[in-house]
Amino acid sequence: MQALATSMLADLREMEHRHADEDVLTDLLHLDHRTAQAGRLADSVAVLTGARSGRRWARPIVMESILRGAMGRIGGYQRVRLHSSSDAAVAGHAAEGVMHALAELMDNAANFSPPTAEVHVYVEEVPAASSSRSRTAAWS
Repeated sequence: MQALATSMLADLREMEHRHADEDVLTDLLHLDHRTAQAGRLADSVAVLTGARSGRRWARPIVMESILRGAMGRIGGYQRVRLHSSSDAAVAGHAAEGVMHALAELMDNAANFSPPTAEVHVYVEEVPAASSSRSRTAAWS
């Protein structure tokens, strides 16, 4: 299922680049988003059955990209507002898992808040209890 969702997303993105008609592009973007949601569901099933998540990156992924990837995997993505003042990055091998977890949290925030409310996601560096710096994510 994970491989199928990834393949479908690649096909849809290629079609998005080929078509200029606004109505067609709107429909393709809708399908792209629904396919991303199906991919998230497949990842959830994989994690629950003990398998590893689908994609892996070799290099660190900037937190803003992680958040945007997570946002694109939820139904209420239009209501999410990202606020990032950090250049923090997530190790490539952990990026998919972090993205998946954040997508679940954003989805819960969107589903359990009033339908017209925005979901605000904040990422900033804050001092940790020790002398090293820590990164924190929060939403409201």
